[in-house]
Parts: sequence; structure tokens; C-alpha cells
Amino acid sequence: MKSPDCSFHDASHVQADVRHVFEKIWRELRGRERAAPNSDLCRSKLWLECNGELTDIESVKALWSRTPIPGAELVTFICPRCDQSHESLRFG
Repeated sequence: MKSPDCSFHDASHVQADVRHVFEKIWRELRGRERAAPNSDLCRSKLWLECNGELTDIESVKALWSRTPIPGAELVTFICPRCDQSHESLRFG
């Protein structure tokens, strides 16, 4: 395992990664609000990046998930439509 290096370059890289995750979260939240205003979407749904539709989590092969912020789960999965890897929020 590589030991952490606290150089400015590495710190800016980590900040860019965190910023990317939050930008993706906000993009998806805006899309969900436009798709179904004033509704609470089910936790068992995932958003397909390739065509913008929602699908049941049971219909995908999940690769892994992580919790970038409390109360939100970011799932990486294989899309049932295009067989590519996608990421989508799944709220807890």
C-alpha cells in the first residue's frame, strides 16, 4: 500500500475527486426532481446514465456501493440496457 503524500498536487487531486462526486449527486437530484416533482422516489430505484430512465435495483448487477455523504448511497453497477458500468444514487 502506498503511504499518503500530503503534497499540494495530491490534495488538489482529492478535492477534484470529491467535487466530481458531489456534482454527480446534485445532477442526479435535479434530474429526479424534474422527473417526479414533490415525490419521494423509492430506494430500490437506480438511474441509468445511458438513457435517463429509472430501473429497479433488482434488475442490475451491482458491483459495489459507497456512502459519499450520510444518507446517500452511490451504487456502481452494470447497466441492463447497454452492459456498461454506471453510477447512481440510492438513498437510505
